[in-house]
Amino acid sequence: MPHQKLNLPQSWVLMIAFLTLLIPLLILEYPLLQYSKGIFIYPQDEAYIRMATAKGLAFHGVWGLSGQEFNSASSSILYPMILAVLYKLFGTHLLFPFLINLLAAVVCIMVFKRWLLRQGLTPISQALTLAAIILLTPLHVLVAGGMEHMLQVLFTILFIIKFCEWLAAEGQQDHKRRTLPWNIYALGILMTATRYEGLFVVLVTCMALLIKRKPLLCITFGLVSALPVIFFGIYALHKNAYFLPNSLMMKAIPVPLDGDAVQRFFKDDLFIRLIYPYNTPGSIAATRLLIVLPLLYWLVFHHLCEQTLYRNMLLFSLAVTILHLAFVNVVLFFRYEAYLIACAAFITSILIAQYKGARLPQRSGLARWMVVWTSVLLLYPFFSRSWTAHEEAFSACLNTYEQSFAAAGFVHQYYNEATVITDDIGATSYLNEGKIMDLSSGIGYMEIARSREGSYLRVEYADYLIKQERPLLAIINENKYGRGLLQHWVKIAEWYTNNKIVSRDTHLSIYSLDSLSSPVLKERLQAYEPSLPSAVKVVYP
Repeated sequence: MPHQKLNLPQSWVLMIAFLTLLIPLLILEYPLLQYSKGIFIYPQDEAYIRMATAKGLAFHGVWGLSGQEFNSASSSILYPMILAVLYKLFGTHLLFPFLINLLAAVVCIMVFKRWLLRQGLTPISQALTLAAIILLTPLHVLVAGGMEHMLQVLFTILFIIKFCEWLAAEGQQDHKRRTLPWNIYALGILMTATRYEGLFVVLVTCMALLIKRKPLLCITFGLVSALPVIFFGIYALHKNAYFLPNSLMMKAIPVPLDGDAVQRFFKDDLFIRLIYPYNTPGSIAATRLLIVLPLLYWLVFHHLCEQTLYRNMLLFSLAVTILHLAFVNVVLFFRYEAYLIACAAFITSILIAQYKGARLPQRSGLARWMVVWTSVLLLYPFFSRSWTAHEEAFSACLNTYEQSFAAAGFVHQYYNEATVITDDIGATSYLNEGKIMDLSSGIGYMEIARSREGSYLRVEYADYLIKQERPLLAIINENKYGRGLLQHWVKIAEWYTNNKIVSRDTHLSIYSLDSLSSPVLKERLQAYEPSLPSAVKVVYP
C-alpha cells in the first residue's frame, strides 16, 4: 500500500498554534485565579516594578517607583512606557501586562506563520514549527510573566529575518551602495528599547556589516539602534543615577576594562561560562545551543551553501547566543535566555522541515540507536527547561501572592503614604504612594546601589539613611540582613509560607522601627490577619 502524506488544511495551522498557546496558559492561570479569588498574580516582583514605574510616569510624570523621585529600577525602557499610556487612558489594572503579552504572542504566531508560508513549508510543517517555538520558549510562561520578554522574542526574530533577508539579497546583487531598509532601523531601536540584551543583536549586526565592508552602514545602524540606551542613559546621569539601570548594575557581569581583567576574561572566565553552565535547566539549555546549532549547520551544510538566508539566520543566532552567555547571568526564571531558545527553535524547525534526512545515510541496528541516544542527550535540556518553567511559574505565583502581594496589601491598607523598608519593592510600590527603601539589593534605592558599588554599605550607613527617611516599619527576608541592623528594630510578627521560589526564605519578618509604635503595628497585623492567603501562618514572638 503506497505511503500517504499527512495533509493538514491551511486554515487549521493558526487554530492549532493558538490552542498550543492557550491550553497551557489556561492550565497555569485557572487554579491561580481560584486560589487568589480573582486577583491576577505575576510570578516575579520585577513585573510589578515595571507597573510601578509606569504608574509614576503616567500620573506624576516621574520615571520612578513612588512617583516622588527618579529611580532606574526597570531594565526595560519601552515596556513601562506602553503600560504608562494604558494607565493614562484607562487607569491602572493588574491585567494590562498580561493582555499586552498575550497580544504580542498572538502577533508572533500570525507573523511567523505568514513568513513560514512564504518559505513554502507545508501546513503540517508550519504547525510543528510554531508549536516548537510556543512550547520550547515557552511562550505561555512569558505571557504569564507580565514583562517585556514576549516583545523581545517578537522583535528579535523579526529583526533576524529582515536583516538576513537583506544580507542574502546583497549576496545575489551587486548593490554596493545599497542602504538598510527603514524597518531594520526601526526593529533595532525597538530591540534595545525593549531589553538591553538587544545590544548583543546590534553588535552582531555591526560585525556582519563590517565583514561585508560597509563601515558607514555599520556606524549608522549601531548609533541609531543604540539611541534609546544613549538618551535614557544621559537622562539618568542628569538625574544623578547610573547610565545603566540599577538592575543591570547589580546583576550583570562586569565588562573587563583594564589589561589584566581582559586577559583573565578571555583566558579563564569566558571559557568557563561557555563550557560549564550553572546547574539550572535554563542555563544548561542555553549552553547546549553552542552544540546544537553548529551540529545542525554541519548536517545541512551543502544546502546552506545554496540557501544563504537560512545560513545567515543560523550563524546570527549562534553569535548572539555566545555574546549572551558571555555577559549575562542565565540563572533564574527562564526569561533571560527565552529569546535565544525561541530563535534557535525557529531556525532549527525550519531547517528540519526543509531538509529532512540531509547528511543522514541509512543505518540500521546499533548505529541508529546511537543517533537516537545522542539526540536525546542533546535535546532533553530544552524539554526539561520548558516543563520546569511551567511548574516554577505556578509555584512562583503562589509565592508572590502569599508574600509580596500580601505585604503590599497590608501596607496599602494601613501605611499607604508612609516610608517602608521592604525587599519586594515592585508590588509594594505599585499598590502604595509612599517611598520604598530597598536596603538589600539597591535596585529601587539609589543610595544603597551606590554604597554596594562603592563597598561602603555598613550598618552605620544604613542607620544614617533610616534616620533620614524615617520609615515606620520593615517587611523583609531576614537572611538578607545582618544582626547589627536588626538588633535596633523590634520584631512584631512572622508570616510563614510553604514556597520559596522567588524569595530567599519561607517567611517574612515584620519589624517596627519605633518601639512606641510597636503596639499599633501589632494591632493592625492582627486585624489584617483574616485577609491573608489561607496558606500563610502568622507567628507573634
